[in-house]
Amino acid sequence: MAINMRNVGSANLEGNSTDKIMIDGVDVLKEIKELKQAVRELAECLMWCGGSNDFAIEGKARKGWEKGPMKILESQIVKRIMQEEPDA
Repeated sequence: MAINMRNVGSANLEGNSTDKIMIDGVDVLKEIKELKQAVRELAECLMWCGGSNDFAIEGKARKGWEKGPMKILESQIVKRIMQEEPDA
């Protein structure tokens, strides 16, 4: 599988970078921005669900919570994304 990759970059008059990294016609930086937003939204949903008594220490779904959602919420990448300021 061949990857067609090119870096298209410039600066506008305000000096802001308008870089694009295109791979097979996909704007990778735009994709990353959208994925980060999706991670934020999913993490917020998981935190909201985690407030249920079922997921409390003695709750009937606690073991499942610890194996899946809790590990995801505690992962370094999710913590980092949640601390970042969302892109405008």
